[in-house]
Amino acid sequence: MTEDGQAVQLLALALEEITIHQTQIELFMKTNQEHDSKTRPARRLLVLMVLLLLFVVVASTFAAATPPQESSPLDAGPEVALELSLAPFASGLDQPIGIVSNLDQRLFILERKGVIRIARNDGTVDPTPFLDITGRVDSSASETGLLGLSFHPQYFNNGYFYLNYTNLTDNVRRTRISRFQVTADPDVADAGSEEILLTVVQPRSNHNAGHILFGPDGYLYIPLGDGGSGGALAQDPTTVLGKVLRI
Repeated sequence: MTEDGQAVQLLALALEEITIHQTQIELFMKTNQEHDSKTRPARRLLVLMVLLLLFVVVASTFAAATPPQESSPLDAGPEVALELSLAPFASGLDQPIGIVSNLDQRLFILERKGVIRIARNDGTVDPTPFLDITGRVDSSASETGLLGLSFHPQYFNNGYFYLNYTNLTDNVRRTRISRFQVTADPDVADAGSEEILLTVVQPRSNHNAGHILFGPDGYLYIPLGDGGSGGALAQDPTTVLGKVLRI
């Protein structure tokens, strides 16, 4: 029997069930119409129960008559193995820890010691750094250094970009969030344009986080490490360590 024929047969059975129960309800109401008002709530409850049963019968009938959906064409076909490989792109870099793009076919590569270099789309690295602030960056420990770079959403209009790096002054290690600006030469930034926006004392040399990023809301998001050495400062609401800030 076809699917349409099965649906018609199931619908006919459902209508037959409804007719039978409708007759029973009418007979019940006729034989009990002489009862006093005290029995009316019980009769109404019974009628509601019968109607609920009819609803279940009809719903089940249509569910059984609905043909199964065909599988998506995307599910068909054999699995295809994806092969990946690594190939050298740029060389001559000193401890590169980050790559950032400003969507103009240049890659800005962060060297942990405090240098930003530009790599072209053919893999060549400019001999002149985009920025060199090694004199301000503390990279003496394995998790310190120049750790994050983010370009302002209006970079091509204002030339602003932001850095996250660790600084050691008077034997106190701090995270610095600073804003810099590019010069008239788009491949060279102005090291003297630094404006320090935020400093946070780091009690240990590890767990400094680093990556910073502008969100679609225009805020600069700044994750800070938890202070290191297995501390629980992320659960301490009195400190910004172990938190994500936005400015």
